[in-house]
Amino acid sequence: MKDFLNQIRRFNEMYRLPSNDKPTDLGSQRIRQFVQIMTDELQEGYDIADSYSNAPWLVDMADLLGDLAVYVFSEARRWGIPMMPVLEAIMEANFSKLGSDGQPIYDEQLDKVLKGPRFVGPESAIEKIIEEHSR
Repeated sequence: MKDFLNQIRRFNEMYRLPSNDKPTDLGSQRIRQFVQIMTDELQEGYDIADSYSNAPWLVDMADLLGDLAVYVFSEARRWGIPMMPVLEAIMEANFSKLGSDGQPIYDEQLDKVLKGPRFVGPESAIEKIIEEHSR
């Protein structure tokens, strides 16, 4: 993963995109731009689903997921957000989603895991990570 993070840094620098080692405020307009980029990229998912039966869908799906990961990590680099510790904090929170009976709770329609009554969100851990990397 370290090589990937180095490639993201190199990419941002090569294409003259912001590349910050410390958390940096880029403003609400940049958030809107990023959301628009992600919305456009996610539209490709509908295109893959629409041509599912006659396209190399697994290759297309892998490409889509890879593109999304690159966009997300490149954007994090712009903002100076250390994604690996942030992802670890989010995964730790995800492990607290179980129901009171210790079993997963699912949204059947979306095939998504839902938050259980003991869920502890990652926000305080992420806040500490941001503070730590701001020094």
